[in-house]
Parts: sequence; structure tokens; C-alpha cells
Amino acid sequence: MADLLASDEPRRLADFLRENKEEILAHWESQVRKVRAAQTLDRPVLLDHLSEFIEDLAAYVDEVRTGHEVEPPEEAPQIHALERLEVGYELSEVVAEYSILRRCITELATRRHTPALRSAELPRLHEAIDQAISTSVVRYAEARERTLRALDRISAAALVHHDVESLLRASSTPSWGPLPR
Repeated sequence: MADLLASDEPRRLADFLRENKEEILAHWESQVRKVRAAQTLDRPVLLDHLSEFIEDLAAYVDEVRTGHEVEPPEEAPQIHALERLEVGYELSEVVAEYSILRRCITELATRRHTPALRSAELPRLHEAIDQAISTSVVRYAEARERTLRALDRISAAALVHHDVESLLRASSTPSWGPLPR
């Protein structure tokens, strides 16, 4: 026990996240490459907003000391979901990325025997990652649904028009009809 108290490791989880961000990112990248959709992504696309998200996580868990009620980070997960949809991820793969992040953080903290593992901030970390998953799922599903509805409208319009020119003319006319002259 005395060894743990004398440790150089941060006692607070927020500090642990900030001080070990690069190692967390590197471990996450190596693990997430096992996800089908991540295997061919360029590194900048793969890492997209993860560094920022880890900073947001640190700030969020840090707030536990102040007693203020703050919302978990949402901006990065919303953007992340849309970007992953755009590059062909399945929803389960988006969720897997957050699961891998949680595992990378807790495995590194466990391997280091850091006192941050016993921090009152740990439940807040899990809450924030769960919220990021939820936010990403909702955003991904909404964007996917909008895309499918748009494709459905295009398909329906294409069936009515027998040539490209009439389809384009119809799509440039407002749904309420042509404007009076």
C-alpha cells in the first residue's frame, strides 16, 4: 500500500487522462484497427476527434471535485458518428470504438496500478463514455434515416420520369409547382 501512495502516478483520473493521452491514443489505434471499417482508414481520419474527446473526458471527470452538475461531452461524439457513417461504418463499429477506448483507459490504469483507478472520478468516466455511445447512436441513426428517406424520394422520382432531363426539371421545380409568371 505504501508503494501505491509513493507512486508518481496521478491520483486523479483527469490528470491520468491528460498525462497519458498519447499512450491511450496509440493503444486505442492498435486495438481499433481490428474493427473491419477501421482497417483501411488513414490515421488522421481514424483518430478524427478522439484526442479532443479525451481532453473533454478529462475536463468532465475533473468537474466531480467542484460539485457542479455539468453535461458529458456531446459535440465530439456527434461529429464522430456522422464522420463514421460517411466512411461506411456500421453502427456496431461506432459503438465498438468507444468500448475499445474505455478498455484502453482502464487497462493502462490497471497496468500502471495508478491510484486514479480508485478515484471518485471513475464512475463519471464510465458515465461520459456511455453518454458518448448514446449520443453517437442517436446521431448516426438520425443521419442514416435522413439519407435513406432522401434516396427513397430520388428512387420514387426516377420511377415517374423516364429520362434524366425530365427528372432534373422536376427536381428543380418546387414541390408546390412552378412559380406564376
